[in-house]
Amino acid sequence: MINENFIRSINPKRLKLIVMPTEKCNFRCTYCYEDFNVGRMKPAVVYSLKKFLEKRSSEVNDLNIEWFGGEPLLAKNIIFDVMDNVAQHYPNFAVTSSMTTNGYLLTAPVFEKLVNLNVRGYQISLDGDEATHNQTRMLANGNRTFRAIWDNLLSFKFLDYQFSIKLRIHISSYNYDSVTHLLEKIQEEFGHDKRYKIFIKPLGRYGGKNDNSIPVLQGRLGKFITDGFQHLVKEIANGEIGTTQNLLNKGTICYAARANSYVIRADGRISKCTVALNDDINLVGHLLEDGTLELEQEKMRYWIRGFIDNNKRVQLCPARF
Repeated sequence: MINENFIRSINPKRLKLIVMPTEKCNFRCTYCYEDFNVGRMKPAVVYSLKKFLEKRSSEVNDLNIEWFGGEPLLAKNIIFDVMDNVAQHYPNFAVTSSMTTNGYLLTAPVFEKLVNLNVRGYQISLDGDEATHNQTRMLANGNRTFRAIWDNLLSFKFLDYQFSIKLRIHISSYNYDSVTHLLEKIQEEFGHDKRYKIFIKPLGRYGGKNDNSIPVLQGRLGKFITDGFQHLVKEIANGEIGTTQNLLNKGTICYAARANSYVIRADGRISKCTVALNDDINLVGHLLEDGTLELEQEKMRYWIRGFIDNNKRVQLCPARF
């Protein structure tokens, strides 16, 4: 039987856009794979994005916009502009919107404005407790970041809004004790608030300049640590661990494998994957001035090939398998 996730991935009435309003970032995480060469989205590209939504408005009734970067909040006014445009012109759309952000600039006033514009889902990464996190997720000038992020997270607790914050906790071969302490802290502060969720993810190597030095979990030690966290998250409300096997068991389909999903880069290029940004196969087209998507069909077929033979691993990650 074909599952619902499969149908949603090919439904032409559904549209998922991952929009990068800027590819610059205020952080310099030690394991980052991005090069920050592309800056803020130009007004002409923002205009073309709006035109694209206008062109698709007669065909689409379910729109999902995810804001990505770089750090998307460095270009928050673009987000405000586009989301306000969607609210004004497409009131009949079923619209959902989310954001992957480092959380440093996500102050309570910014958060409230975004939620009121229907950006209600957030993924924010932490690398352990304060001391450990500050060693790997620092500002571009080297300054610490944990306290500002944590204070922002605490401030949202008192807001009477419906939202979802996924705390993506990275585990590696050196920080598992620190992550355990952080999980206790999260449970104490947010354990009874279902708007906060925990997603534990082993660190990976995705092509960054520091790949060789990233302390990924490997071998028996890696299995021991990962298995330990498997048991731990079962005791935590709203917790899960993002291993390949877990994702396969859930029947997860990557956004890049979906036929109705596109990455709109800050310079107007169209990609499928937010990780393999510089791979030629990932440059599948361009957003034209009139809002038309000019796509290379052979490259598009590469990304959606998992649906041809129903290969679950390719559906999970077409860039990897």
